[in-house]
Amino acid sequence: ITVPSSKGFHRVAWDLTRSSKAVIPLQNTPEDAEENTRKGKMVAPGVYVAELSKLQDGITTSLGKPVEIVVERMRTGALEGAAPQDVADFWQELEVEAGEVQFTYSALQNALKKVDAMQRALAEVEVGSEDLNEKLFALRAQLDKMEIDLRGSPAKREVGEITRPTVQQRLQVANMGTAYSTYGPTPMHRENLQLARDHHQKLRERLAAIIQEDIPNLKKQLDDAGAPNIEGFWD
Repeated sequence: ITVPSSKGFHRVAWDLTRSSKAVIPLQNTPEDAEENTRKGKMVAPGVYVAELSKLQDGITTSLGKPVEIVVERMRTGALEGAAPQDVADFWQELEVEAGEVQFTYSALQNALKKVDAMQRALAEVEVGSEDLNEKLFALRAQLDKMEIDLRGSPAKREVGEITRPTVQQRLQVANMGTAYSTYGPTPMHRENLQLARDHHQKLRERLAAIIQEDIPNLKKQLDDAGAPNIEGFWD
């Protein structure tokens, strides 16, 4: 929790949330600078420790002894659910996976931009290369398919067509059923989280191979063909 560092007394309240697991963007915007835009999940009842410290010129200095904070449960639900710690743990698992999926999607978008730039660079080559054209087209099709697996097809959603469950949709099912309730995750919520993990892991492994192997190999072939330099590539 970042607190004011100006003169005088300041009162700061902890909102009982963990630090956020959302992806940190490279470019910091005014919205990102606001602390309340990055909210993690709520913690479970229990004993926590707080310590005030000062960060100046990269050096952290403690300003006092740690103090204990007791978080108590305000009320119990009408139905007997999972233990509060189990509920908070599931929220944390869900948030971590959502952050990982967000990171994969960001990497996928960067890969799509690179492949698009490579296709435009190939168009500048005086001597055409049909084989390289086909390879870039096939790679672009793979990335497009991965984007649909992650977030679905915008065209199909627009007309309300039923589509196969995506990674994001499975995470939404697990989140919507537990985000505003301390009852706890049901077997359906846990199953959707696991299905999202399994599907995401396969997509991530394939994307890693594309980023680390396929794109560099095709970029070298572009260079050999005399294509112009592309922003964002540095050998």
